[in-house]
Formats: sequence, C-alpha cells, structure tokens
Amino acid sequence: MFMKIGQDLQAWLAFNPTRKASGFGVAVILLVFFGSLWVPVLNETGNRVSPATIQTSVDIHFYQASAEILFERPDEIFQLLVDTYSWEGTSPALGPPLFPALLKVFSYGPDNTWPLALLYLVFGCGFMVIWIAVLQKRGMPFIGLAIIALLPQTAWFTISISTDLPFALMVALFFYFYMDADRSRGVIVWIVLLLMVVARTNGLAIVLFYTGCLIFADDRPLRTRLLEVLLLGIATLLLSGVYLPSLLGTVEGSYVRFGHFGVGVDDYLDGLFASLPAILDLPLSWATLFGAKTLYVVGLRPSYGDVSLLTLALRSAPGILLLPGLILLMIRAPRRERYFVLFFLLPIFLGVTQDRYLLPIIPLVAFYGLQGYASLWVRVRGMARVLSPRRG
Repeated sequence: MFMKIGQDLQAWLAFNPTRKASGFGVAVILLVFFGSLWVPVLNETGNRVSPATIQTSVDIHFYQASAEILFERPDEIFQLLVDTYSWEGTSPALGPPLFPALLKVFSYGPDNTWPLALLYLVFGCGFMVIWIAVLQKRGMPFIGLAIIALLPQTAWFTISISTDLPFALMVALFFYFYMDADRSRGVIVWIVLLLMVVARTNGLAIVLFYTGCLIFADDRPLRTRLLEVLLLGIATLLLSGVYLPSLLGTVEGSYVRFGHFGVGVDDYLDGLFASLPAILDLPLSWATLFGAKTLYVVGLRPSYGDVSLLTLALRSAPGILLLPGLILLMIRAPRRERYFVLFFLLPIFLGVTQDRYLLPIIPLVAFYGLQGYASLWVRVRGMARVLSPRRG
C-alpha cells in the first residue's frame, strides 16, 4: 500500500497530465481562498464567506453547541441520548464528533478563524489532488481534468467551514485506498472508515457497503473475513444507536421544514395528481419526488435565499454536467462502483437532497458526465459528416 503511495507521488512529480491538472486545481482553490479576502463572496443567505470571516450557516451553531457538550459537559451526553429516545421529538442532541472536535481544538471563533481555515485549505487541496490522480489513471485527458478542477464546489467548501469537506476527503481517501486500488486492504482503510463515521452519520452507509464487499466479494480466508465483519458489525450497531436520532431528525426535517420545488414531501407521498386513479397517482407522484430529489442533489434547484438570477445560474451550471454524469454512472460504471454510489446516496435521499451532499463524489460523477458529452460530440460529428454534401 505504501509502495502504491510512493508510485503515485513519483508520477505526480513527473511532468504529466496529473501534475499539470493537480497544479491547476490547487491554483484554483488558492485563488478562491485568498481572493475571497478582497472580493466579497456571499452565501445563499447573503453572508460573506472567507477565511477571515466566521461561518454563520450550515448548522455551525448546532456543532458549536455539540462541541461544548462533548468537551466541557461530557456528563450530560448519556442523559441527552436518553431524552432524545423519549420520542418527545426527533431533533438530534449531538452531532458526529469530528467537526465539533475541530471547532474546539482550533478555538474557532470570530477572532480566531485562520488556523481552521488553513487546515481546510489543506483538506481542499488534498481532495482535489486525490481525485485527479484517480481520474487520470482512468485515462481522463488534461482538458477533462481541468474542467473537473474548475467545478466550484471544492473551492467553495474550502472557504465555507462545515462538515462537508472533512467527510468528502475521507470518501476520496476510501476510494483511493480501496475502490481504486484493486481492493487493497489494511489499517489505512480502517482508519479512513473510522474518520468517516465520526465525520458524518451517513459514513455508516459506506461501512455497510464495505461490510457487504467483505462478505460477498472478498477472496481472503473465511476466518479473516468473519473477524473483520464481526468487528464492523459491533461498531455499526453501537454507532447506529447514537446516530439514529440524527437520522430521524433529518428525515423529519425533510417532511416538515423543506420541500422540493415548492412542494412538501408529504404532498408528493400523498399524491399530486388527484384527477388520476390512486393506482396511477401514487406511483407517478413518488417518481416525481425521486426526480425532484435527483435534480436537487446535482444542484439544479432554486436557491434557499434571495440571490440574483446570475448567481443562481452560476451555482446551478455544474448540474448540466452532473445530471447526465449520475445517470451514466449508474449505467456504465463497474458493478462494485455502482453499489458504492447507491449506498452513498441512500441516506441522502432519505432526507433533504442538496448538491453539498454530493461533494465527496462530484469528481467521479463529472467524469462520467464528460464521457457522455464526449460520446455525444463524436456522434454529432459523425452525423454531420454523413449528412454534409461531398465534393467531387
């Protein structure tokens, strides 16, 4: 495994598409990171986002409260879980501990934003370099890698402090060390899985995927696999007990507080087409909900705030690449890769779908989107040649 890291590092240092595209991607992140200090970059609520400005959205206050409980009043943790399971409400009492720990360790606050901001700069550059190495290995030319590097999500979440980028980096590392490494195994994969589940609750879905691979697609001795599956099963059960309120709160929030294109989830589930028989109304309404969630997860959605039409168009533009990419991935990708994406998307589709939740696999989805557009371009050129009049 460490030999693989050395080989990839050696390849990166050589003058090849990976190095050029990685350098280009890192340059884009650095430009946005430091440029946001002088050119105002606003989020959907109209607040400025930069390394020198404290984050005010994406549930930052909830995680700051979690950090206070986890590290200053740990004796309250058990009682909070008991109160949550009283079913008087399903709002989670605590968030996964990695992000609160980062807020606490780096003393993130209005007068101390830079230490954590610089760590996120490392996270963003690492995320970019890992995915470019993976996609270049698959034969993606420099122009395709440069397009993926220009997608704004990585640079945005590098300056927007939240749970998104640490989790995305863990998913990229899992893909690099396991999915794209001919099923390489080792302590690094376990460390990545651990960090994944303490970063986001939906990291458990990746653990379940990995467990399924151990059971059904692993050539090691049965005893070795059973021990690993047993340890994963115990850890999953324990963490599920802690994270279940968070999952229920997310699902409840998608029903009560959020909708898709102005229509509540419960309206989709109850049926949108009252003039049709129920046997047609419900399947069509549910399919419409699935389509709406798919559009939201690739970024083709209205804004949650009051933004200009130009800002909305720029934010939604990557969806033109990501939507066909997601469809083609589920058609063309190797079976194990399709299962990985299905497990990754399942908890997202149970709640409110947003493009921020797709961040960990956006480069992979964009890879298939570019393949689709390239194939379309070849077909269009071929048809143009056939239809064009021949001279002589």
